[in-house]
Amino acid sequence: MTTVRDGATIHDIPAEDVFFSTTDRKGVIFQANDMFVRMARRDRNQLVGAPHSIIRHPDMPAGAFHLLWNRLLDGEPVAAYVLNQAGDGSAYWAFGTIAPLGSGFLSVRCRPTRLDLFAAADAIYREVRPMEIETRAAGVPAREAARMGAEALEAHLASVGFPSYDDFMMAAAPAEVASRRALFPALPSRPHAQGVQATMLQTANQIDTTLAPLAEALGTSAETGATIENRLQYASGSVHQLLDALADASAVIVTKAEEEPMLAQAATSLTDQIRSVSASLDTSYTHVQAVATSRKRLNFVVAIARLQAEMVGQYVIALIDGKESAADSDDAIRGLSQALSSILTNTELALTEDAAATSSLAGDIDSVSNTLRIVQMLLTKWRGLLASRNLTDSLGEILPRLDAALTEVTSAVTEVRSGSEALTSTVVGFNRSELQNYLAVLTHTMAGAR
Repeated sequence: MTTVRDGATIHDIPAEDVFFSTTDRKGVIFQANDMFVRMARRDRNQLVGAPHSIIRHPDMPAGAFHLLWNRLLDGEPVAAYVLNQAGDGSAYWAFGTIAPLGSGFLSVRCRPTRLDLFAAADAIYREVRPMEIETRAAGVPAREAARMGAEALEAHLASVGFPSYDDFMMAAAPAEVASRRALFPALPSRPHAQGVQATMLQTANQIDTTLAPLAEALGTSAETGATIENRLQYASGSVHQLLDALADASAVIVTKAEEEPMLAQAATSLTDQIRSVSASLDTSYTHVQAVATSRKRLNFVVAIARLQAEMVGQYVIALIDGKESAADSDDAIRGLSQALSSILTNTELALTEDAAATSSLAGDIDSVSNTLRIVQMLLTKWRGLLASRNLTDSLGEILPRLDAALTEVTSAVTEVRSGSEALTSTVVGFNRSELQNYLAVLTHTMAGAR
């Protein structure tokens, strides 16, 4: 479909297509598939050896590339909505992921399908780019203007609910891939494929099939994590109510407690254990936030792996169908295999980090639960002492407050435990050995394509 944006022609990427390019660390193009060339509307010899900025549209904020390059040079994959300019002056929007590839980078692009996120990015770009142009006109150096643009871009993202660019791209990539899979659930089959092509097509399908349930489960993690955070905050508030009620009770019986050390000691022990619960809840809150961070990263790299797997499959299909040049296809397959192998390794690392984070959270919840049992025991003992000294009636409504607060804490912690177990089961059931098998296949394929 062709549309017009501010007087310029916009042509869409065909919905079913993905395409790629590879660059060195300075952004110079050294390889691309035919679809990339067609979208760029230039001759291949105009693209290969040229800086990738040859397709940069002047409406794209320099700040966006500043954010991307900072992450790429740190060895991290990135994602972005990008407006590119074709050789005939027209433009096209792409959702792109970029990942390290040896001494350079692999970029895989497709048509944006999450129109809400795409529209948000477009609106922010329209705000930031004029500011950058004005800044440059005022004599600010290009690098500094790009840095200022990056700050402005992140500020705009924060205003629409994304605290940082990382938060935005880690939400956008899984959303785009999920939306894409809803449109195209699987790669087309090519039963007559042979050799390396057959192996790569089969492996690409297997990788996506293996990662799909993990991606789906990770999609619910954010909601589960938010619920846990909410219940932890509720439990923490109830603990403070418990401490307040205990302090009020102690104030009422202060004279008697002074006369009877046993009564005072019981109250002190009870207070210490409740404070221990409070401290453990604070630690749990920190760890659930760590889990949320690890889940975002895991969901992000899984999305990139799935898109790269699709790219491998689509490239092989194009070769089989004669829609892609066979020249340098071995190098392309080797490069795509290397990139996919790298992101699968990244996925393995993210799974390990996530397992550590969820384990820490589970340990915290165990500690809270164990301490709560001690609190319940000590509270029973303390109330027995009060009853034996005929002090229960003098506490009036205070004891029911203690009971209610303890019940609320216990209930909230039970919910937290359930949520924590749900988070853990998300990745525990995932067969990580299959990733190792695919890595072995990719390594073998890379060797065979030399």
